[in-house]
Amino acid sequence: MISGKIGSGKTFLAENLSKKLNCNSTSFSKYIKFKCNLENIKIDRHNLQILGQDCVENDLENFVNYITLNNFEKKSDILIIDGLRHLEVLEYIKNRFTNTIHIHIDIPENIRIKNIINRDGKYEQANEVSEIENNYNVLKDKANMIIHDCRNFSQISKEILDYINNFQQMSFLNSNCL
Repeated sequence: MISGKIGSGKTFLAENLSKKLNCNSTSFSKYIKFKCNLENIKIDRHNLQILGQDCVENDLENFVNYITLNNFEKKSDILIIDGLRHLEVLEYIKNRFTNTIHIHIDIPENIRIKNIINRDGKYEQANEVSEIENNYNVLKDKANMIIHDCRNFSQISKEILDYINNFQQMSFLNSNCL
């Protein structure tokens, strides 16, 4: 799972890692957008934040099942999920899938804001004052790996792939040492 502030590069990282690992990637926002469409709610950041919070508080199991089980259908047993914003979701998934790795992106503010402007055409600070966006530091503290800088993608992906390989080896050793 990948967490980070708005515009930190979560989706970019997820999509590129999934190509490198030949695995599926998805986003937590996928289910929330699906629910918006079902309930005829306009899809914008504010509504996604509100409905996402509601999903976590009142529909966590369906939320997680939709994101995880609907996306393990092909390629590999690895699934990359971007857009983690809730500690409850992280804990629920880690309890359910023991081989979960949480990567947090913590890039400099000026680069992050530039990313938002490039993507959305403007930067609105109001999007970042939501209670949902304030889980950032809690999630950062819980991450297995934190990306701090803006090195090129091949360097970052090598670091992540090395971590995943070491994690898988340790998981294999631990399961065989019972």
